[in-house]
Amino acid sequence: MLYVPQEGRYSLKPRTEAWRLYHGISNDKLEGFIVHKGPTLRLDRKEDVKRLEELIDFAEARLVVIDTLAVSLGDVDEDSATEMRPVLAALRELVKGTGATLLLVVHTGWNTKRERGSSALRSEADAVLHIEFAEGVGILSNPKQRNGIAFEPRRFTLKAVAEAESAVPLWIGVGRSIRDQILDALRTEPWTLTRTDVEERVSGTAANVRAALDGMVAAGEIVVRKRRIQRGPSGRLFSVEVYALAGTPEPGEEQ
Repeated sequence: MLYVPQEGRYSLKPRTEAWRLYHGISNDKLEGFIVHKGPTLRLDRKEDVKRLEELIDFAEARLVVIDTLAVSLGDVDEDSATEMRPVLAALRELVKGTGATLLLVVHTGWNTKRERGSSALRSEADAVLHIEFAEGVGILSNPKQRNGIAFEPRRFTLKAVAEAESAVPLWIGVGRSIRDQILDALRTEPWTLTRTDVEERVSGTAANVRAALDGMVAAGEIVVRKRRIQRGPSGRLFSVEVYALAGTPEPGEEQ
C-alpha cells in the first residue's frame, strides 16, 4: 500500500501507532505500508502523475491512497466537470498502466450524503464508499459499485488507544446475523426502541432489518405495542410502536 498524505500528515503517526498497539504488532514499521514523504503531488501536472506512477512501480503497491483529492488538484476547479475530466482520465490511465487500485479521499460538501465537487468524479469512479457519523457511531456504505453488488451498510465505533493518543475503528455486529443483533438490542432496551431505533442499532439495510423485525413478530419471538413516550429536548409525548422480546414484562407490570 502506498499512502500519499497531501494534508494532515501530523496525524498519521498517532493513527498508525494506535493501530499497531491495538493489534499487537511488535515492530515499529508496518510491512507493506509505504508513506510518500515528498512534496505535494499535483494531479493536474503530467510530470507529477508520471512521478506517482514511478512511485507505485517502485513500491509494487496494489493499493494507492491519495488523501485528499482536493489538495492534489492544483489549479483545477473541482466543481467543473470540464476541468475534472482530464485529471480523471489521466488517473484512469494510471490505474490501467500500474494495475493498482486508486482510492481518492474526498470530503463531503453542504450535502453530507455525497462527495463535494463535480458529478464527473462519481461518474468516473468504479466504486464509491461513504462514511458518516451519528451519535458516535460510524456508518460505512457503498452507494455505487460499477461491477458487482454493493455491500450492505456496516457500522463501527472508534476505540481510544490512550498510549498513542488516537483511536482505531471497530466493526459492530460483523459476522452476526440481523436477527441476533435485534435480539441483543431488545434485551438491552426493552419497550423503548421504535422500528427506526432498531434500524440504527443493527448492521444491515433498512429493508432487511424491517423484514427481520416483521418476521420475528409473526413468529412470536418479539412483540410490538403502541406506547406514548417522551422524545426530544422538549420532552413531548408521542404515540409510537415499540418492541420487546416475547415474555418481557411491560412497564408497570410485576416481575
